[in-house]
Amino acid sequence: MGHLGHASGVTALIKVVLSLENEQLPPSINCDEPNPKLGLESSPFRVNTELTPWPRTAGRPRLAGVSSLGIGGTNVHAIVEEGPSPALTAPDGRERVLVWSGKTPQAERDYRDRLAQHLARAGGAAFADTAATLQRGRTAHLHRAALVAADADAAESALTDARAPKVVLGRGVAAPRGIVFLLPGQGTQHTGMARGLYGTDAAFTRAFDQCLDLFDDHGIAVRTAWHGAEGDELQGTALAQPLLFAVEYALSRMWLSWGVRPSGLLGHSIGELAAAAVAGVFSLTDGAALVAARARAMAQAQTGGMYAVAASAETVAPLLPQGLSLAVDNGPRQTVVAGPLPELDAFAEVLKARGISARPVRTSHAFHSPMMAAAAETFERAFDGVELHAPAIPIHSAATGRLVTDAEAMSPGFWARQLVDPVRLVRRWAPCWRTPICCCSKSVPDGRWRRWPPGTRRWIPHGTRSRPPCRGSARPATAATGAPPWTRSR
Repeated sequence: MGHLGHASGVTALIKVVLSLENEQLPPSINCDEPNPKLGLESSPFRVNTELTPWPRTAGRPRLAGVSSLGIGGTNVHAIVEEGPSPALTAPDGRERVLVWSGKTPQAERDYRDRLAQHLARAGGAAFADTAATLQRGRTAHLHRAALVAADADAAESALTDARAPKVVLGRGVAAPRGIVFLLPGQGTQHTGMARGLYGTDAAFTRAFDQCLDLFDDHGIAVRTAWHGAEGDELQGTALAQPLLFAVEYALSRMWLSWGVRPSGLLGHSIGELAAAAVAGVFSLTDGAALVAARARAMAQAQTGGMYAVAASAETVAPLLPQGLSLAVDNGPRQTVVAGPLPELDAFAEVLKARGISARPVRTSHAFHSPMMAAAAETFERAFDGVELHAPAIPIHSAATGRLVTDAEAMSPGFWARQLVDPVRLVRRWAPCWRTPICCCSKSVPDGRWRRWPPGTRRWIPHGTRSRPPCRGSARPATAATGAPPWTRSR
């Protein structure tokens, strides 16, 4: 390299660092045989005349000395010690979101190629840490891409696929978009719901265990039912509502732990009580007690049933016989009727004759109907001694069709009336869907929340059985929004 003058010292330092990184010692050029007067034979030193391996040794860090001797007397001898070996996250088979971006479409494609090369070179041991670095250590440019994969081989294969069917592309936005958490009601429960997250995500596991422990204190064995209820045990209100509350609360805590802050909450029936707990209307301890009281009061009510009808409330209401009532209005072709089972079965035949589809809902009682009047009175008394607060997060009420006011949130009567009054979810569609991104804290196995009204922009589903929610979450959270506030490796 010639005479480097002032740069000679730093150049030698760079050389040493590269030697440590590559685990090789380069030769000292133009020195085939050192001067014998140096007496190197009787010393621990030698002149390295050829490229020599310099491997790491466990428990013994490598050291190197760099001398920079200036004619003016500025003499420095620096000792360089190798840093500790990186502690890589062991492969665990979990799906992770890989995110990258570029200032132009071509820059994004070039980055994609380099990422594929890195994964092929680094192998599976570095996969989880690669995902974490991409999420938290890279600038988010305008042209964004995301991919969900469980290991380095799958990611490399998807990245190098010319058609790239698994790579999600999008453009960044100037301002962050709002997110609404959606929490469903009874009828969506099933054994092992969200099992793929338990023991995998720390925040979900911690919150879920807290809920189940609290329900154990109230004599409700939700954990046993969740692991594997027999027959129609989970169809019963006494278990179904506590399980739904626990899953929805834990899912919300998980999103919050990831740094996702909702601009609103929208719950359906028992989901609205879960939304109140997430919004801080009452403590988790009080929330579990209220859910237990609600479930018991409703379970002790007169047995009835509910039918989902593929018609609008305006079509169904005039056809209702005495004893039946409109319980839920979810949309133009999504209504639910409640009442005694014999009347419901007869009404289903009437609807069938008119070409209107109707099917039973997996519930044990006629919720949101006059048959719940006694249960509502019992539930209201359960609020005695419970400290209620104004919601810290806006709650879109499916019961009233508007935002919950502070006075309503702190009124036991407001929460008790929901057992009798119909759910008017359709009234909150438009206000919620003005928020382009909707984050669904979703435990629904059949996709019923996917039937969005016109104008819906984005939604994020949850994996509910054995798969965490990465696959559905990658598209809106990384490609179409502002950069997510990644807080952990996903």
